Formats: sequence, structure tokens, C-alpha cells
Amino acid sequence: MRGRQCTCRPGDIRRYFGRISGPLLDRIDLQLTVERPDFDVVDGDGQPGEPSAAIARRVARARAVQAERFWVDHRNGHPKTNGRMTPQDLARFCRLDRAGRELLKQAYHRLGLSIRTHHRLLKVARTIADLDGGERIEADHLAEALRYRMLDLRRSGE
Repeated sequence: MRGRQCTCRPGDIRRYFGRISGPLLDRIDLQLTVERPDFDVVDGDGQPGEPSAAIARRVARARAVQAERFWVDHRNGHPKTNGRMTPQDLARFCRLDRAGRELLKQAYHRLGLSIRTHHRLLKVARTIADLDGGERIEADHLAEALRYRMLDLRRSGE
């Protein structure tokens, strides 16, 4: 709960999250902590968020980009999305610039990421880039994808 400090020791937190199986955790793409909103947001006096219609348009554009990217599968009646990319697709569509590659390398070593998690991060970063309208995955897209791996961060003690 917001405003309340956790009294757990770091070792206790790591031990608690250590109970979650690594292979199970690898399969969860988005791992977020959702904080309780401030009263002003709930009451309507806070800053308005992005309207649902605008979000829906961005999602529709990102899905159209993915349909175009994977047109061969789509034409055969098998629509494909970033989440269904194969390792060959990752090599083709998820190339990183130097900064992104270095960030991923650091995360891989510091967090002890599995190959499966590495691949899932690239898929999520590719989707974030699509939602952002970007043709390439930038380091910022990858950093956002990493922020969505909160359980990995907690397990590693970061």
C-alpha cells in the first residue's frame, strides 16, 4: 500500500520471491507492481490520462504493423504477432543498436536472465517500439521492457 514502508529485510524478500519457480517466472512477460492511486486521481481532480480511444488507435496501428511484418503467415490464415516470433524472427526483426545491446547484456548478466526471458524481453521491446511508431528497437524501448520484469528484479535483489 502506498505510504506504508515495507519492514521486510532484503534477504527475506529475496527468499520469498525465490519460492516462485524460475521457469514459471520466465513465462510471465509483464510483471508490474500497481500502486494505489492518489485520491485526486480517483476523485477526478488529478491529471487525466491518455484517452482510451487514443490508446486503441495506437494498438490498432501496432497490430497493423505486425500484420504487415508477418504477412506470409497472415495470408495463410495464421495471423502472427510479436509474441509468437520464433528465434529466427527475433534475429530478423529485433536487432538492437549498440546502446540497446549493451543494456541487454548488462541485464542478462546482472539479473541472471534465461534465454527464454532474453527472447521475451526482445518481443516486448519490439511491441513497445511498434506502439511508439518506431521501426527500430531503441534502448529506451528495451529499458521499458526491462521495467516490466519487476519479479526478476526483486529475485535478483536489484
